[in-house]
Amino acid sequence: MKKLLTTLCLLCSLFLAAQVNVIPKSYVDSLNKLASSDSLYYFQKIAIAQKALDAAQVTEYIDGEFRALKSLGLAHLNLNKYDAALSNFLAAKKIGEDQDSLRYNAYASYYIGNVYNYLSDRPAAVKNFEASLKMYQELEDPIWQGVNLNGIGAAHYEMGKKELALENFKECLRIFEENELENMMSIPLGNIGDHYFKQGKYEISEKYFLKSVELAKKFKDPKQIASSILNLAAIYSKSNKDLQAENLFQEALSISQEHQYNSITVLAKKDLADFYSKRGDYKKSNAYLIAASTLNDSLINVKLTSEIAKIQASYEDEKRNRELAESREQIAQLKFEKRIGLYTSIAAILALIGLGLISWLFYSRNKAKRTLMRARLEAEEKERKSLKQELKNKQQDLTNFALDISRKNELSEELYTGLKSIVNSGNSEKSKAKAKELLLLTSNHLKINDDITKFQQNVDVVNQEFFNHLAEKFPDLTTNERQLCGLIRLNLSTKDIASVRNISPKSVEMGRYRLRKKLQLDSSDDIAIFMQNV
Repeated sequence: MKKLLTTLCLLCSLFLAAQVNVIPKSYVDSLNKLASSDSLYYFQKIAIAQKALDAAQVTEYIDGEFRALKSLGLAHLNLNKYDAALSNFLAAKKIGEDQDSLRYNAYASYYIGNVYNYLSDRPAAVKNFEASLKMYQELEDPIWQGVNLNGIGAAHYEMGKKELALENFKECLRIFEENELENMMSIPLGNIGDHYFKQGKYEISEKYFLKSVELAKKFKDPKQIASSILNLAAIYSKSNKDLQAENLFQEALSISQEHQYNSITVLAKKDLADFYSKRGDYKKSNAYLIAASTLNDSLINVKLTSEIAKIQASYEDEKRNRELAESREQIAQLKFEKRIGLYTSIAAILALIGLGLISWLFYSRNKAKRTLMRARLEAEEKERKSLKQELKNKQQDLTNFALDISRKNELSEELYTGLKSIVNSGNSEKSKAKAKELLLLTSNHLKINDDITKFQQNVDVVNQEFFNHLAEKFPDLTTNERQLCGLIRLNLSTKDIASVRNISPKSVEMGRYRLRKKLQLDSSDDIAIFMQNV
């Protein structure tokens, strides 16, 4: 009883251990952190984020699953794979809805709007940005409120709703100002300044661009500094403030070249080419235009290379997705089996406890029966070994019997030959008569040999199992060929087989040759060993 209880305790421990997730959350977190690293290519991020997603789904780690989907969406977005990005962000949003998480839902809605913006579906973009804005207002998050307003403004501007877009940009700027988020203000300032610039309201535009330059310098953002100064230079150029415009164009060009902001460098050189062209300095204009064109061509080549890399990454990603399709199905199956397994395990343990108690109750009563059965099995094993040895002895007897028949046949052959020579020698009539009598007896003995018949019957009995296996493997063998197989299995020589079967050795050789062909044996194969292994 003590042994039974120990076994049941062990089974319970194993059951409890099986319910513990084998993949730690820290592993999923480390994968997600790596997937967000700037040091990796986007297709590498996708592979790592997919691993994080699979592991999080198996362990039902919701936060890890959401972060993995976010990383997948962003990586696909940067590879211009908008369908895949949208799919991942929608999956992330569903997690937010299922978990009733306002922050998850708000974050996913913003990026869904972002994808629709790239797809030029402005109404869908505005709808998702506004939904995200409303949720971030509930969360009292001013940064993401401003980011969403800026997205709404950009979408409205592309829809031709420029005044509504201006209101969105100004509301974004107001929120950043009220919450002292000066480091975020450059974006709406630039958008507002650009709006007034395109309307020809240069004085208003200048105010916003000057503020943008001031903040960019305060937070030491060289890219934003170069971009804002370039915008300001364009205003001065339009306002015929040539000296200020030229200095600012050159300053923006210098900063962009120093930090290798090639796209801004191209714009600065084009603006300088236009600036000098309008003022009649065609030599400088052509020089800047050629420089801008050369750099732009190199950027196009870089872009083409990047696009090729993206296509390659896309191909690798698609291939990986196909390979992981089955893995996802297996994960879903695993999750289902895990739920079923819980109830199955409980039922199994209860069944084991019941069976254990029943087994223990019957154990003492059936001890004598088990002992008797063991003795019977031992007796049967002993008898089996005895029969095996007897069969082995019979096989040896058959071999000896065959050799004895062979010797008898040899003796009869010699006797027959001798008597025949006496008959043919021309001796006395009496000797001839006696020799003829012996010759007739010997001849009859050679033709009718009861020993051979008895021997063949014994061969059939001893090799019955062998013949059955032979018939299964080689059903095309004739009766004579099967009998030849039995004699070869006894390891008899060609001469002995010829004596036993009362045929010539040449006939035996021919029979062996035909038999090897039917059995498809190579010339190097030993037919006797082959028969032993059938």
